[in-house]
Amino acid sequence: MTPKFRHRTLACAGGVLAAGCTLAGMGASQANAVTERPGAVSGLAVENGSTTADGATFTWDKDADATSYRVVIVNASTPMAPASYNSGYTLSGTSVIVSTLAAGTAYGAKISAENSAGASEWSQWVLFYTTAAQGPPGAKGAPGAKGAPGERGASGIVSTKTYSLVADATGDSESIPTGGSFGSRAKKIGTVALTAGTYLLNVNFIATPNATTTGDVFPQAFAYDGTPAANFSNDLFNVGSGALAHPYNASEPGDNVNSYYSGTSVITVPSGGETLDVYAFGYDSDQGAGSYELNSATLTATALNVARG
Repeated sequence: MTPKFRHRTLACAGGVLAAGCTLAGMGASQANAVTERPGAVSGLAVENGSTTADGATFTWDKDADATSYRVVIVNASTPMAPASYNSGYTLSGTSVIVSTLAAGTAYGAKISAENSAGASEWSQWVLFYTTAAQGPPGAKGAPGAKGAPGERGASGIVSTKTYSLVADATGDSESIPTGGSFGSRAKKIGTVALTAGTYLLNVNFIATPNATTTGDVFPQAFAYDGTPAANFSNDLFNVGSGALAHPYNASEPGDNVNSYYSGTSVITVPSGGETLDVYAFGYDSDQGAGSYELNSATLTATALNVARG
């Protein structure tokens, strides 16, 4: 788009556009009266991507004879009105940033150079547009549809449950036989059904002597995936730590010292779930057959959310 101007004679005084001044380059040209003054400046352009709502950056080619430059910008719709920007001969480089213009408007820019012998002719007009002003924010849109559930987090506790493993109908404790093989002497003390997943198992039990022995008794608890296999391949978790306090006081059973046992392990239950069979057992250091009292026992299963690599 090229702005249209009427050819008209204007008088220029003091470097300011006024009635009677000729818009050089868009009408009549001005003759070079003095040969030593600079030639018309070339290369005037709007720097790529610099246009904003209130101006732009302008660049031009350096003139070896110029000591200063003057950039004038006019509204392309009203070119005879006072300039929207007039730097005067104050610019010494080859660029200027203008930020005083109106948004969404067409403008024309031109440039002249000066030295001690006088000013050059004006360059050709360069037409440009400032960008539109940003409007007010629009109304808030309606909420979008709910997205699909995200993946489960990397880790954390899903649930936890504690199971009582001592359920002797005759009292609150059980007599656990010791000595001999596990297959013949171990006593099942509970079952725990678990669904598929990863679990932190914790077994706690209290035991006391309930018979006179010539050696130490070592209580233990075992968790199997179902009935123990002959080769113990389905043994998941064992707890045992040290011998019972002794000797056994037969005259005052209530004075026998309690021993506390605890252990933890992480297991993975496959798809379809599995039932844990929990057994109590004990070893005698003298390899005899005795027993101990299992006062209480619990198994706590904490389901874990575990990241999968």
